[in-house]
Amino acid sequence: MHLAQETISSDEAEITQAFIDLISQTMKANERETNGRLRRFAHPRTVACAQATFTIPADLPADLQIGLFAQPATYDAWVRFGNNAFDTDDKKDIRGMSVKLFNVPDTSLLNDEPTQDFVMISHPTLVAGTPLNFYKMQKAVISGRPLSFFLNPFDWHGREFRTVLQARQHHTSHLDIPYCSTTPYAFGEVRAVK
Repeated sequence: MHLAQETISSDEAEITQAFIDLISQTMKANERETNGRLRRFAHPRTVACAQATFTIPADLPADLQIGLFAQPATYDAWVRFGNNAFDTDDKKDIRGMSVKLFNVPDTSLLNDEPTQDFVMISHPTLVAGTPLNFYKMQKAVISGRPLSFFLNPFDWHGREFRTVLQARQHHTSHLDIPYCSTTPYAFGEVRAVK
């Protein structure tokens, strides 16, 4: 497999629709339980949200001047820090950070507002590395039986269980965490970055 070569499984559309349905059902159930207060599906506890500026410096090395980073610019941004599972920072958890840039030209895949998002977590890899396994894991977590995904003797996910144990950490501060994209992204024709 070459860099940026995509492999699409034959069941990708089916898994994608199942995940959309799962998220929709979960969000509707959460909204009913919280009297209309809608919580995010992933990293629902907002720890902090900050208005920011994101600057692409003029002296960026030539080999890094790709895509969004091709021209010097400054963008208005919002930065959000969140917890995955717990409403407190006292417990081990996977933390999240997202950065949303505004008024970014030629970026919108959805033909809406011209934004660029960077979504990261406090661990270098995703817990479940395929769309199907991620769907199965989320379904088990939502049903309140996460171990039924990880320790099922007929569909064993020991590697994913080890990853969860490693990923759940107690950090002193959300600002202390090295955040990762978890998956690599194409950065030009010959390089991938995280």
